[in-house]
Amino acid sequence: MSVGVRNPLTQAYAAVSGTLKQRKYQGVLLKGLKPAVAFKVISGSKDVPPKKLPSDPVFKAAGRTRVAFLGYPYALYDPFISAGVYDKLKKLGVEVVTFEQIPLREMRRYSKVMPQNFFWYYSNQVCWTGLYFLDKKNIDGIIHVTTFGCGPDAMVDKTLELEAKSAGVPFLGLAIDGLAIDGHPGEGGVQTHLEAFVDMLWAKRQKYRTG
Repeated sequence: MSVGVRNPLTQAYAAVSGTLKQRKYQGVLLKGLKPAVAFKVISGSKDVPPKKLPSDPVFKAAGRTRVAFLGYPYALYDPFISAGVYDKLKKLGVEVVTFEQIPLREMRRYSKVMPQNFFWYYSNQVCWTGLYFLDKKNIDGIIHVTTFGCGPDAMVDKTLELEAKSAGVPFLGLAIDGLAIDGHPGEGGVQTHLEAFVDMLWAKRQKYRTG
């Protein structure tokens, strides 16, 4: 056997094994776990605190403020890039849902709703997910994390803003780089934005209940 030629059976086993792992990983993401935790789950790590997995994203927990947290994965989950927005929302008592919790087949249905889909994979997924939640009417607001100066993000952000406005759902676009201070995320500014937005969602819900 010449150097560089591999056993076809070994290649087939690796392909099947990788496919099964990927499906398991996506299944864990659908339950609402962050990618870093999902990796630990599928690898069998014992460094995963026992917890009840979140419910189906279609159904909103009673009495909880729910926010669709949208954006590209690297912008959402990297605590440095995003200034820890995901964890900050959790600490504010917000139920956070992301596009990873929506099956791709469900998202793709909304590709037919948009007049023109984008040319970028994640841009489409973010928009389709926003339309999904707006259609289901099971969120209190949308937060879109964008990176300052990103061309595709600018279009995605405006599309989501207009769709949310049309549906009467509060929208917050966070340009993380634009909130940076000396090259570092301005966490104080981000925290202020989030607190004001969540307070507004809460006030809106109270007004709706008493109105």
